[in-house]
This record gives sequence, C-alpha cells and structure tokens, in this order.
Amino acid sequence: MVAERQHNQRSDEILAGFRQTSGESNEEEVGIGIPNYDLVETFGQVKFTMATKRPVKKAKRTAGGRIRHVSFSEPGAERPLELEPDIEDLPLDEGLPRAEPHPVGPPAGRLIVKRNGHSITRQIPKPVVLIDTRERAPLSFSRFPNWIAGEKRKTLRVGDYSVEGMEHLLIVERKSLTDLITTLMQQRSRFFEMCEKLTKYRWRALLVEASYEDVKTEYGADLNTSAHPNAVSGSLDALEAKFGIPVIYTSQYRPLAEEKAASWLSKHFTYWHLEQSGLGRVLQEGDL
Repeated sequence: MVAERQHNQRSDEILAGFRQTSGESNEEEVGIGIPNYDLVETFGQVKFTMATKRPVKKAKRTAGGRIRHVSFSEPGAERPLELEPDIEDLPLDEGLPRAEPHPVGPPAGRLIVKRNGHSITRQIPKPVVLIDTRERAPLSFSRFPNWIAGEKRKTLRVGDYSVEGMEHLLIVERKSLTDLITTLMQQRSRFFEMCEKLTKYRWRALLVEASYEDVKTEYGADLNTSAHPNAVSGSLDALEAKFGIPVIYTSQYRPLAEEKAASWLSKHFTYWHLEQSGLGRVLQEGDL
C-alpha cells in the first residue's frame, strides 16, 4: 500500500510537471528527451512509463499527443500495480490547460468592389441564403449582416444550402464529423449517388464541420464508430478527385463553420452578380 501511494503520488507529480510545462521542454524534471522511446520516469525501484501515440523528443511534442497507457511496475513483478482511475489511460491533453478557440472575429465591412478606382460596393446586393427544409440544426447566418441579406427555408433538389437566384448553379452539402463518418461508412452508395447529382451544379462543395486534423485523429467513444481516420480522409480525397467536389474543412467550433459558409456563399454570389451585370468576374482591377 505504501508503494502504491508512492506510485500514485509520483504520477501526480509527473502529470503536474506536464501541466506546468505548458508545452516547453521538461527533460530534467520528467526524464524524457530520448528519441523514439516512450516517456520513462524512474522512482527508486519503481519504473513509470507513459506510452504515447507518436515518438517524442521533447515534452512540448507530448503536449499535442495523448497518453494511451500509464502503468507502474516493480522489477520482477508479475503485473503492474493498479492505478487510480483518473490516472489510467488519461488523455494528456485533458491534463493540460486547453483554451477555448479564440479566432479573430469576421470582417465588419462589406466585400469591397471597385471600378476605375471608385467603390461600387453599395450597388452590389447581398445574397439571401436558402436552407433546405430537411436540414436539421442548420447553420445560422444572422451574425453576418455585412455579407448575408437574410435566410429562407426552401426544399432544395439536393444539398443543404444555396443562394436565392442561384438555385440551379450553386449548392453546398454540409456534414458534421459524426454524420460524415456514418455516411461514408454505412450509407456509402447513397452518398455517392448524391455526389453525382452535385456535379450538375457549376459551383458545389462539401462543407465539413471539422478540421482535417479532426478527421485524421482517432475517434473517441462519443462518435461510436470503429472507422479508421485514414478510411474517412482517403474517401474524401477520392470523392474530390472523382466528382470534382471541393471539400471545405472548417471547424467543430460552430461559429467558425458558419463564418466560412457565409464567406464562401457571399463571395460566389458577388462574382456571379458582377458577371451577370456585365462587370466582369473581378472585385478590383489588378486584384481579385
């Protein structure tokens, strides 16, 4: 029991060391810095091992990974001593202070359009976003009055979002990470049939409410899937290559996903309106 208390106490100290490190090298305290080895700490006759997802050279490399297993064992012991539940299999990033996303806010002004050095921005209308009536928990565009004039619910032939007046030209299919995995793994044929329909549109996109890092990271129990990240990311790459549908990776942080969608829709509308008005597909001469 004394040894076990020492082990648990030492594990707390080591994890605290990582917390205090905040991404900086902590080689002397934690005893790491051995390339391509698990993190190892020796306490008297007791060996402490943290196995990580990837090889680490510095503690700061570890901050971005996860502890897959934590165990203590004495030389010659038949089995590792038991650890407290809050230490066993503890994800390292849960032991580190993680700040909420703090991206800069979206632009407050309009998308500037100039001709002959003079702004004609006020002559350019803002788009009305069409949201499919079957879309559950839709993105909100109310925070972007500088880009979007409003929202309307309408049954679209395919996809989830379009722009009024461009229903036959532009479409966006939105997928949360959970929905994306389920669709690719369990409803694959049906999803690809839908992608075939998207190719009929001049501008189309698959907007994923997750970053590429999210897609490539091992999925937790909350996603309830045995799918491998490589299978999901590989399918998305193949989908883009086969159907010519751009995959827009955004964020699981909903406000960022909404901002990306609003920006993408408003810019496509603006270029289209300029083109339809005989003003050319350019915002400002000599620029975009």
